[in-house]
Amino acid sequence: MTNNKVIIITGSKGEGKTTKLQSLIKLLLKKNIPITGFIAPASFVDGERNTYNLKGIGSEETITLCSSISQIGYEKIGSFYFNNPAIILGNQILKSASRNNKIIVIDEIGPFELKGKVWYNSMLSAMKQDGKVIIITVREILVEEIVVKFNIDNYSVFSTNDDNQDIINEIDTFLINEINSI
Repeated sequence: MTNNKVIIITGSKGEGKTTKLQSLIKLLLKKNIPITGFIAPASFVDGERNTYNLKGIGSEETITLCSSISQIGYEKIGSFYFNNPAIILGNQILKSASRNNKIIVIDEIGPFELKGKVWYNSMLSAMKQDGKVIIITVREILVEEIVVKFNIDNYSVFSTNDDNQDIINEIDTFLINEINSI
């Protein structure tokens, strides 16, 4: 059992989970809360998502995570082709979470992690770090499976329509309780 809080931002596919997460991250950074992790915003071609890019929090650099179009050296998982160096980078970002970082962000946990792929091992590692807030995005239909798969017992679920301040209040309460328990 870990002593951490998991905040799940959920919605249907394409409903704005990453956009919600980006606005939340901006607010947390303004509060000077130490945060690490990554987001994976989509790129569109002709109105369709065809590429996801990995962007570390606090970094302006992005790397292609996956594409719906076959790429040389990319591994096909489901209907996307994944760039292994991006997966390695994402896992390195998550594994290097230090004691100073109070919040770990993973965008997103889903079908691949349920099969033990992509961010699965990093999510397990994050869950073992006591006293952290882990913020993940999860498709609405997968929340229960993710909670069971990762044995998450201290969590709150917020939809893309919920107010960011409610999420921040939840995080603040947890962090204050953590500080007071030391």
